[in-house]
Amino acid sequence: MEFLKNHKDFFKVPRLDTALNEILSDAREFPDKIDMQAKFELTQPRHIVQRRNVNLDYEAREDPIEDATLKYKAKFYFFILDKAINPGIQLIRSVQTQSFTDKKLISNLSVFRDDSNIIRVKTQITERTDAPNILSPILPPNNCIFTQRLIEHFHLKNNHAGTQLLLSIKREEYWIVGGRRTVRNIWNACVKCRRFKSKSPMTDLASLPSNRVKDAAVYEVVGADLTGLLYVKRGDKVWIVLYICAIYHRLHLELVSVLSTDAFLLSFRRFVVRRGRSRIIYSDNGTNFRGTYNKLVCIDWNEVSRYVEIQRITWKCIPPTAAW
Repeated sequence: MEFLKNHKDFFKVPRLDTALNEILSDAREFPDKIDMQAKFELTQPRHIVQRRNVNLDYEAREDPIEDATLKYKAKFYFFILDKAINPGIQLIRSVQTQSFTDKKLISNLSVFRDDSNIIRVKTQITERTDAPNILSPILPPNNCIFTQRLIEHFHLKNNHAGTQLLLSIKREEYWIVGGRRTVRNIWNACVKCRRFKSKSPMTDLASLPSNRVKDAAVYEVVGADLTGLLYVKRGDKVWIVLYICAIYHRLHLELVSVLSTDAFLLSFRRFVVRRGRSRIIYSDNGTNFRGTYNKLVCIDWNEVSRYVEIQRITWKCIPPTAAW
């Protein structure tokens, strides 16, 4: 356990895949097996394991063991070799032995021990032809440094997978009691994941202008804009004029055939006849809108108000670089 606490990259040690001659040349540098056994604790286990494996096979072919002392040494080294070839199995067995001393901890689970004396969980898919770990996943403890390092390994191996994805991947080999909570804690402790899931600072929303919130008739405050281009059935081009009520979010559509001030004024007249006269109109700085604005500015509204009771139409153009 102390080894796992000090070596976070234990599960990332790659296996050594080299040719037989290279392994034998390494073995010649360490003719005494006891020296190799001492180095097993100081170097990466899986590298030394494969070197020792080929070295023993090579000596067995060249010099058959007949002496009792040599036989004893061979058995001893094969025992060390068996433990080293499967360091994960030995580690899991040790972790389960230390963690599950009280059988009540797993009494509610349907478990069994396999040929390697590893505690596994029984499932209902044993008739499938999948890998043994999928059919009967290994049962590690949920509050152990081994489980923590294991989840960290799967988390990094799968490109910082989230809680649900990481839990699904892990259950293909291991079944952790209370695994979701354990996986979530590991995911929350990841610095990169915390950085990506952090929320950007939000500013307080500004208050809406009075023309957006006051009580008024529908289409009394309007926003005008154009959208298109569209093609009608006979092939002519048309654009759509949008009249949007700024208070009640109602929408009125008109069609124009050209982008000109006169065409827009005709659509505006149709809008007024259908929806009533607007008092305030907002628009962008399009040339047709600017032309309409200039024509409305030229109207002598004082002279008009002498003969009819008509309120003046106020046209407001938003700043050129402002969002709609």
